[in-house]
Formats: sequence, structure tokens, C-alpha cells
Amino acid sequence: MYLSKLINVRTLMILALGVFTTFILVACAGKDWGDFVKVKIPVSVQKSQGLPATLTLNESEFEFEQWYDQTKDSGFEWINRNEGGRNTASMFKSLSMQMGEDLKANPAVVAIPGLGMLIGFLTKRPGDKSAAQNAEDQKASYNKARRDMLVEIQERQRAAPTSNPDQTAADILAMIKAGINKPGNANPA
Repeated sequence: MYLSKLINVRTLMILALGVFTTFILVACAGKDWGDFVKVKIPVSVQKSQGLPATLTLNESEFEFEQWYDQTKDSGFEWINRNEGGRNTASMFKSLSMQMGEDLKANPAVVAIPGLGMLIGFLTKRPGDKSAAQNAEDQKASYNKARRDMLVEIQERQRAAPTSNPDQTAADILAMIKAGINKPGNANPA
């Protein structure tokens, strides 16, 4: 009764509301509100990245960073390619202008180096092989190595005869893989 005289009902309600609000705020303090807040994604980004119309704030920030990095990298690559193309075009322009000036002054000065480059480009150098010749060489090399290995296996079988030919072949293959050249002559690789 003494307590009821000091605290009226209104004060008690305000105090209870304050305690309840404090508990609610403490309970929500650890929440990541970015998982609850929704963000609308621009239509052009939705189409290019295959994203839904809305994402949570955390998802949206993550997707934005990936999109931005990809766009930035693609932009730099495009700038570099444009710069390379600009340099190539500038070189051709400079070369053609120089050739034009040289041609006006003396036509033979331009024709002789041009013919030399053309002849050098069209002639076959010694040692050049066609793709078919390279394929034939590779096949011949493979067949020779295979024949040599079979001869080696047969020599080892004759040198170390056993009653089990399968075991001999397995031993010989293991010796070849281990780098042993001849029976009795161990040279580990």
C-alpha cells in the first residue's frame, strides 16, 4: 500500500513500457536489418546479370560489387583494346603517308622494298614443313619408339626367362618405368 501511494498507475505503465521497449531493442540489437530491407534492382542490370526485380539490401550490395568489378574490368579491357587499335591505325596511317610521299619523290624507292617483302612472304624457307609432314613425322616417331620398346621387352624376356610370361612382361614394364636400362645394370631415374 505504501508503494501504491508513491507510484501511481500512470507511472507504473510508463515504467513497464520502458522495460518492454528495452527488452525489444536488446533482442533486436544483433539482427542484421539488411536481410529484411528490400531494394529494387534497375531493369538493365536485371537483364544483363539475370537478377530478380528485388533483392535484400545485403544481397543487393554483394551483387552490386560483383557487377561493378566486372563492368570496371570489361571497361578497362575495352579501353586497352581501343588504344591498341588506335596505335595500329596510327602506324598504318603514318606508313601509308610516308609511302605516298616516297612514291611522289621516287617510285622505285617504294616498289623495291615492297617487292622484297612480298617475295619473302611468298617463298618457303628451308626446313618449313606442312602440317601433313609434321603429322607423318610424329606418327613415325611414335611407331619407332613403340618398336624399340617391344624389342627391349623381348630382349629382357630372353635374358631373364621365367615360367610366367605375364609376370616377366609386368616386371619389364616396371623396370622400364623405373628407368632401369638392362637387366643387371640398374640406373634409377
